[in-house]
Amino acid sequence: MARKAKLISTGEIVEVYADMDYHGNTTWLDTSTKTEYYPSELEFIPEDSKPISPAISLSQFTDEELKDELKRREKERRSRFPPNIRCRDCKHCIEGLTFKHQVIPTTICRMKPKPSQGPDRYYSTVCSYRACDKFEIK
Repeated sequence: MARKAKLISTGEIVEVYADMDYHGNTTWLDTSTKTEYYPSELEFIPEDSKPISPAISLSQFTDEELKDELKRREKERRSRFPPNIRCRDCKHCIEGLTFKHQVIPTTICRMKPKPSQGPDRYYSTVCSYRACDKFEIK
């Protein structure tokens, strides 16, 4: 009987079955690749466990708790950069166009394309904005 297990080293989910050698030692063989695993390499997944859908798991929290979590994550993300890092310090902050018929260039972020306006159009930015998650130093 095959069982699902997670490899401790990589986190990959595999389906394995028990195999005993002539000394009575148990090893586990992958059903598809016939790779041999020792019990210490596997973390078995219970048969009755089902994946939880994100909608069900999010419904367990109040709106206020979810907002607080978003604020915490944003604060954590921003703490990776010094407080004085701005868009103007990013290599993706350049002069470019944002609309189809625009003639005079403005400051844009090359990492935020605007495909509805054309292949070479990007969302505009302000040089004094705080660095976003796409920030790379010049």
